[in-house]
Amino acid sequence: MAQWDDFLQQVLTGLKALATGPLAAYATEIESDGRAFVAQAKADLETWTEQLAKGEISKDDLAFNLQADADLAKLQALTDAGIGLEALQTLRDSMINIVVDAAFKVFLP
Repeated sequence: MAQWDDFLQQVLTGLKALATGPLAAYATEIESDGRAFVAQAKADLETWTEQLAKGEISKDDLAFNLQADADLAKLQALTDAGIGLEALQTLRDSMINIVVDAAFKVFLP
């Protein structure tokens, strides 16, 4: 479980870094939507990170799986804040990259 907690901390750190510059005004929404995505995809993420650690899937496989689950990342808080569709897709892609990078840092030390 400690690894999972480290993974979540890495994701949250990445989300905070994402919420800078012109997106700084949306820091709360970015963190909220990122947490919601991880919570909704938790069962899949636990499976995929275990497979990643065992060498059963690659970084590309993990990214593909997350893209397939991208509809789970509804980004409701950001949508409610009035962010446009193109910006939402960019943020969704960035969140997926943050999750993939966090998984590599934690599960493949």
